[in-house]
Amino acid sequence: GWTGWEGPYAGVYGALPLNSRLTVSPGASLQPYISGDYRTSVSGGGGGAITGFNFQSGSLVYGAEADLGFVRLSAKEGASIGSLTAGARIATSYMGTARARIGFASGRLLAYATGGLSVTTLKGEAFAYVSGTNVFAYRNSQTVAGLALGAGLEYALTDRLNARGEYIYSAFEKATYSDAVNAKLNVGLARMAIVSKF
Repeated sequence: GWTGWEGPYAGVYGALPLNSRLTVSPGASLQPYISGDYRTSVSGGGGGAITGFNFQSGSLVYGAEADLGFVRLSAKEGASIGSLTAGARIATSYMGTARARIGFASGRLLAYATGGLSVTTLKGEAFAYVSGTNVFAYRNSQTVAGLALGAGLEYALTDRLNARGEYIYSAFEKATYSDAVNAKLNVGLARMAIVSKF
């Protein structure tokens, strides 16, 4: 029969961005011409694998969890001042987190909060055009880290199989493309998962 929440587990998840945005701001070389922050929404989605371990003391459930997934998100934003247009395109190909979880269980239902570290690689391109002619292009990939916070509900469908829905928001550090463009990615992921206890 069902033995509670304690023990190791692993599973898979699918994710879609919700309340995610890219903020682009000019670097030192463009600040004389363009000022301010420019924001746009992020599109994409993906999925990956989850593993973790729960401890249980009465109704209190706590533990640690890690995940790694193919999460492809993309966005483009820029600004135009007169004949000058400048901005950045970014894309992610993977995202991983390492987090603590703590929650309260009522039988087979668990409500929890989670927090920890999130990491992704931003593949980016900064660009500038004058009267439609490309005058600057800079591409690179940067690994950026950030704080991940979230909450969710998990339910034990069977003695070993659980289903969950959760929302995890990651605020990543700023990526800099040469001295022309700065890009900051904030990602909220709505995730559905199936996990199995060992």
